[in-house]
This record gives sequence, C-alpha cells and structure tokens, in this order.
Amino acid sequence: KTYEAGGRVIVDATVGGHLDIFPKVAFESTLGTERANYNYVALTEEADRAVQCDDNEAAFALLNRALELNPQYAPAHRIKGCLHWFCSEPKGALTHLTKALTLTPDCAQTTLDCATVLSAMGDKHSSLRLCQSYLKNHPEQSEIQEFVREQMGRKAPARADGFQHPGVQG
Repeated sequence: KTYEAGGRVIVDATVGGHLDIFPKVAFESTLGTERANYNYVALTEEADRAVQCDDNEAAFALLNRALELNPQYAPAHRIKGCLHWFCSEPKGALTHLTKALTLTPDCAQTTLDCATVLSAMGDKHSSLRLCQSYLKNHPEQSEIQEFVREQMGRKAPARADGFQHPGVQG
C-alpha cells in the first residue's frame, strides 16, 4: 500500500508463474515504454484528469485498463461508478460504487457517492441505512451527517446536483 501510494505498482512478469497477488503482465512489456500501461494507479489518475476535461470516452478506456490490471483497486471502481452516474447509467454507477465500498468500507467519499446514487434512484431507505452504518464507526464525519440531515428533511429522492467530482482520493 505504501509503495502504491507513491504512484508505483508491483506486477508479476514471471514466465509461467502462479503468483496471483499482483497483476500479471508479459515480461516483454516491462522492457520498454509500455511500462506506463501497467501502472493501474497512474492509469486511474490519468482517467481522473480525463473526467475533469469531459473526455468520458478516454476516462472509461483508462479505467477499464486499470481495472483489468487490478480488479481490486477501489479508487478506479469509485471513479468509474461516478462516471457511469454522470453518463446517466445508474446500474453501472451502483455496480462500481458498491464494489469500491466493499473494498474500502471506511472511505467517506465512496460512502457519500453511493448514498447519493441510491437516493437519486429512489432508494432513500438504503441510502440512509448506508450512511447511518458508516456513522456508527465514524461519528465525526460531518459531510455524511449533513447528507443524512438533508435526506431526513426531504420527501422526494435527492438529486445528483450535490454529487462530488470523482477525483482520486481514497
């Protein structure tokens, strides 16, 4: 985790190896300029920049590649979930945000993003239950407290207007 936090990635380039904790890559691909294509952290960060530039097609391609390299990389799932939401694809949004939440249950932003989508899809009950469950372990989380207060005061499902830009934050 410390190594990845520095924007680096460990890959398994062994020929015929059976190691399954690191993304598998062809040995030849690590020898040249292709190396950047195997850094799922860098690919996710590049996808985030593409989202900020409204280049959704590039962002999806980069996130797909990042998740191909590491299907367990929560930030890529979270950003892809947000991107699906921005593209009016609620099922894809919920699929990826749920996966990100499963991988990093203590991530406030993922919890808030998932709760926002659930509420906007009309499932206010699940949205509130998710937030309340998070707040049991993190009662100091003011953004989620505010979201719950807003939801409790509304009769209609929340709109996506308050949805945060995906960003690569955890």
